[in-house]
Amino acid sequence: MNQIIFSRVIAGFGGGGLQLMSNVVIQDLVAPQKRGQYQSYVSSVQTLGIALGSPLGGFITDTFGWRYCFKLNILPLIGIGYFYVFHFTNYNVVTEKKTDDGDHEVNNRKNNNNATVEHLLLWEKLGSIDFLGAFILAVGNLAFAITVLLGGNTREWTDPLITATMVTTILSFILFGLYQTYWARSPLISRTCIANRNVVFSSLAYFFICMSNGSVDSTVPQFFMGVLGFSTSQSGLWTMMNALAVPIGCYCAGNYIRYQGRFLSMVILGFGFGSSLVSLLVAVTSDVSSKDVASAMSIMMLFRSMGLLYGTAIASSIIQCNLKVLLESRINGPSAEQLIRFIRTSIREVHTLSPRLQQLVANVLGQSLQKAYLFMALSCMVAILPILYLRDTNLKNEQPTAPNNKRITVAAVVAVTSDSS
Repeated sequence: MNQIIFSRVIAGFGGGGLQLMSNVVIQDLVAPQKRGQYQSYVSSVQTLGIALGSPLGGFITDTFGWRYCFKLNILPLIGIGYFYVFHFTNYNVVTEKKTDDGDHEVNNRKNNNNATVEHLLLWEKLGSIDFLGAFILAVGNLAFAITVLLGGNTREWTDPLITATMVTTILSFILFGLYQTYWARSPLISRTCIANRNVVFSSLAYFFICMSNGSVDSTVPQFFMGVLGFSTSQSGLWTMMNALAVPIGCYCAGNYIRYQGRFLSMVILGFGFGSSLVSLLVAVTSDVSSKDVASAMSIMMLFRSMGLLYGTAIASSIIQCNLKVLLESRINGPSAEQLIRFIRTSIREVHTLSPRLQQLVANVLGQSLQKAYLFMALSCMVAILPILYLRDTNLKNEQPTAPNNKRITVAAVVAVTSDSS
């Protein structure tokens, strides 16, 4: 388990960057009114990858073992990396510099074949990354996850470890806010972007939507396997239904924004997660300058990751705490503690128990999942509030910030495909 966690951390460094860069490339190369259309392509490819991966992963797990789900990705990812490095044309965005007399001069940073490229030393590039801010935020997120996953579950809320992680969470977020506001030279959350209404409210809405969606992704398989008694492959097949519906919402939102040039009505009245996803990705950069596009997208991706983490952790905590209380009230005897631990940690093996215990577990898990789904519904309702404060803009009169390059645009789709794998 420790090896899997460490490997997922390493994968997150690359996967997070791919998710961000695919969106930044679209913002740079595609005209604003068409960005929703291209965002729908990217989101559709991502959800289709998830849709096909769920049943395929279940089949591989049932047939060959879960390790082969990771091994089968090695060669495809190497191939994708090869095309990225050797076959996609690099580009730089046209930026503006302010001269001493107050005029603006255009600085066209061309690709690597032109002598006008501004070369920065490696240490200067690394110096622009807010490593300390990222570390402080990571400590706060980790402490929060430990608090909600262990508190009331394997440890009492008054346990010294839980108290310590609670205090660490609060202090980390306070320190992060102060550091980003006053001390960071290149803050993780841009001070310019954080003052932008659409960036802030789009990111907040995305946070709560991803909190709900991440919870659904982690709990629906438990419902299929623990309550309905499905196998891993059957659970993956039924989970695929939700992922197949997302591209419909993505397509509708992308084409609506393309022809209407506006996004707000689609965010409010769209078709579930797919349309909200595309519309918010367009909204976050709808009224920021070209030099702040990457910062705005990175803020949204940060909120996305935190939403997925918080949603999964909180939903898991709700389920496990309720499971513990309900199982302890219904299972008695000398081996009750051992049996309860087995049920809570081996949901896939519940079918090995007696029919009476299987029915008991299904009922208890169903009640626990109901409370988790109430939390998910509340997250979606809260997401509506920041959406109402978005400023709608006309995207038809704006231009892309970099020359069009179809091979680079294709790279955005490839990026999300490899990230979803």
